[in-house]
This record gives sequence, structure tokens and C-alpha cells, in this order.
Amino acid sequence: MSMQTDVKASARLGASGAFLDAAGRPIGRCRIKGVYGIGAGSVVINDGVGGTPILPLDTIAGANNVSVPGQGVLCANGPAAVLTGVTGAIIFYG
Repeated sequence: MSMQTDVKASARLGASGAFLDAAGRPIGRCRIKGVYGIGAGSVVINDGVGGTPILPLDTIAGANNVSVPGQGVLCANGPAAVLTGVTGAIIFYG
């Protein structure tokens, strides 16, 4: 049986930078389980601000919801993103 973790949602990221939790604190090491982006363009999730891209996503107009299979994508240095043409993004993590 695989290990189950609680899944949380980040605060909305309206500009490129580090994702914060719902209370406004840095998230730190986590596994990304899903991404919700608003607008056409791209959301590139990096392992830390200025870190290695680990999850590049192209988005279409409107709301975009992407589920990550398995145990998710590991962000050892905390999740950050570069948004292009996207007005906001939320990650689901555990």
C-alpha cells in the first residue's frame, strides 16, 4: 500500500516567484499533486526561485487544471513558478 499524505492548496500566485501556503508562509519541500492556472500562456514550476524547471505546462484561455499522477513531482527547495500570459496559479501539494 502506498503512503498517503494530506493535500493542501497554495495561495494564489499572481506574479512569478515562490508559492506560499494559505497563511502566507513559504511552502518548502513538497510534492506537487496538481496545478490550476488562469489564462493562456505557460506556467513553469521550478525547484526554488531561479531553480531548475521541473514541470513546464502550456495553458489555454480560461481555467486550466492539471493533475500530476503518482506521488507528484518533488520540489526539494520549495515550489516557485514563472508565469507567462497567465494571470494566476495555484498548486496542490503534499
